[in-house]
Amino acid sequence: MTSKLAARLSREMKKRDMSYAEFAEFLGVPKTQAYDWVQGLHSPNLKSIRRIAETLECDIADLIEAA
Repeated sequence: MTSKLAARLSREMKKRDMSYAEFAEFLGVPKTQAYDWVQGLHSPNLKSIRRIAETLECDIADLIEAA
């Protein structure tokens, strides 16, 4: 799941011209944690995925579907 989710996070951030720092600030997580998610080094938990979907203004399914 990690690599597909990471690719989707990266794509959605690029659409919004959002930096890792901005992404992390919106989510209330350390920049290193946001970086790890986007790079596919770690996967966010369900609560974080919900916050990510809200932050990126997309559906949860868009992030995790077939991931």
